Formats: sequence, structure tokens, C-alpha cells
Amino acid sequence: MRKNLLSIPDRDLVCHAFVDLIEHDTLRYYLFSKTLLMDLNTCIQSQAICEQNREKKPSVFSIIQVNTRLRSPTRIFDLTLGETAVTYTSLYLTYMSNTMIQDKIPIGRFSMITRLTCKALRLYDETGLLSPAAKDRFTGYRYYQLSQIERGVLIRSLVDLGFPLARISEMIDAKSSGDSKKMCQLLEDQRQRVSSEIERLRSIDRLLERQQKEMFSMIIAEPKFKDIEPLRVLSIRDKGEYGETITRLISRLCEFLGSPDVRNTQVSVTGPVMTIYHDGEYREFDADVEVAVPVTGRLPDHIPGIEVKTIPGGRFASAIHKGPYQDVHESWGKLFEWTVNQGYEPKTPCRDNYLNDPNDVMEEELLTELLIPV
Repeated sequence: MRKNLLSIPDRDLVCHAFVDLIEHDTLRYYLFSKTLLMDLNTCIQSQAICEQNREKKPSVFSIIQVNTRLRSPTRIFDLTLGETAVTYTSLYLTYMSNTMIQDKIPIGRFSMITRLTCKALRLYDETGLLSPAAKDRFTGYRYYQLSQIERGVLIRSLVDLGFPLARISEMIDAKSSGDSKKMCQLLEDQRQRVSSEIERLRSIDRLLERQQKEMFSMIIAEPKFKDIEPLRVLSIRDKGEYGETITRLISRLCEFLGSPDVRNTQVSVTGPVMTIYHDGEYREFDADVEVAVPVTGRLPDHIPGIEVKTIPGGRFASAIHKGPYQDVHESWGKLFEWTVNQGYEPKTPCRDNYLNDPNDVMEEELLTELLIPV
């Protein structure tokens, strides 16, 4: 809290201060004396918000939030969004120090101080995240203490950062114990979750854009049945999230094929890289996937983590998907539907072939052959 505000002789501040988020994530606070209020209201007209307690005489000082396009000679300070809750709390405590019993704050007033809704405070009470200091045994009304405000403000900040309740509890425990390493790890984990969510939303945006351009159908040719011969492949298999695991396994295979031991032999790659999906259902985090590439020639007898094998051939329903890999599930759905409509029951494992290189073409031009055994 700024010292110049705490040293104001008359601390009879107004009961309410409306603080709104404005441009560039900056919140501006203004303090005006009573003698300036009439001229101020004339000057800023409807562009300022001045909330007074109408049951009492006008306060000597009032907190005003003014449109940033207007000048004010009595601006006190500017704050970034991260400082908002703490400063607003301090302003309010200045008011409370002369107007209420500090160790019995009603839930409504505590809600205004911490920017946590009463509904949220009741939920936090039920979960043990923030319980009131006392409850009225007749009405069940909740009361809080001044010492709980810091915890409430921290919870509000973490909610704004998108933390789930369980992680908020972990962060508060880490802060209480002074475990800065744990706090940094929790913040980094949340940052990764936010990045993943941003990418998911970008994918949705791309899909909506394609729909707008009437490009929703991404199977560029009619599905068909085709017979495939058994293939001798170099293979590596693991479990994990689809995109990350497939990328990692392809990198491992390419690294091996580019090693001196292979370059000095007669080994040749005879077809596109493929992914084989061994699960009979969608698995979000522990998908069983295998990446393989058809090869000919003599390979080393022992390759750590990599297998030389023959994958079976047979009859497959086939379709070509055009577009980003993350959207391929739509084409898979269409191919499954087409296969069933042709009187066949799809089997496993399904596989797909990557017909061009993402390093050479735009993702909108990527071609993937989808294969379902029947």
C-alpha cells in the first residue's frame, strides 16, 4: 500500500469503488477531494463512475475510475493487473479500519474485498480451501477475519490464471511453507496447460475457417478397397499421447536411418512412413502406437529399441486425407462410416501412410492415406 494514501488525515473513504479493466491491462485509480466533486462531475459527465453511500453525507474522499482519454489533475497512481487486488484490498481496509469490527467481516463485504463471489466462497468453504472464521448458528451466515484476506486475494489471482481448485490448494500450501521450487513448478505446469488450450482453440479456429470456405470435406477422392501385400519394415512402438509419441518415434527412426551404420549398407527405404494404431478405442494419453517404414537390404542384427519385422497384408478400406494431421480424425470417421455402409466390419489395427513431407509442403497440403483392415 502506498504511504501517501495511508497518511490521509480523514480516512472516511466511500464504501464502494468500481474498478474496471481498461486498455492494455492497466487499472487506474483516482482520488478526489469533496470540493472537486462538483467540477469533476461537470467535466467528465457520464464517463466517470462515482459511487457514494447515499444514506450518509458525502464522504470527504471518494475513489473514482475515470475514462483514460480524460485528464485529471489529482491522479494518485497507476497499477498493473497483478497489483490490483492487493491495492484494492488496502484501500478498502483503510475504510474498514474506522467503520467495522475487523475480525468479523460479513461474506458480502469479504466478497467485494477479495473479488470472489459469494457462491465461490461457499464452494471454497465446502472444499476446505477457504473456510470462514465463524458461522451464525441460527442463520448460517459466514464471517471472515482480516487475516484471511491475503489468502482470498491469492485464490482470486490463481483463479484468474486458470488454476483448478486442486492446484490452487497446492500453490497455497507451497507458498505457506516457503517452497518456491514447488510454486515455480506449478506455475510452469499451468503455463503448459494454457499453451495446449491455446493450440486447441487455434485448431477450432482453423476448422471454423474451413467450414466458412465450404472445405469441410477433407477426403479428396472416393474411398475404395485395396489389397496390400505383407511388408518388411523397420518398426518402433511405444505408448503416449498420439501427436507427441508419433513425432518422437518418427524422429528416432529417421535418426537411425541416417546413422553411419545404415548409410554404409545397402538398406533402402521402399515406401512412406506409416503409423499403426493397436488400440481398439481412442486413448488420449496412453495410446499404443507403432511407427514403421518399409525397407529392403541387410540391417544390423541388433538395434536397441527398434525391430525388423513383417507386417501382414490383406484387404483394406482406403481414403486420402488432405490437410493438417490434427484434423485427420474427421476423415477417419467418414471412412469408418463408408466401410460399414459397404457391408464390412472394420478391424484393427488401422494404419495410415504419410504421403508427403511436412517439411516440404504447407500443412493444408499434407496428404495422409488412411487404411482400415476388413
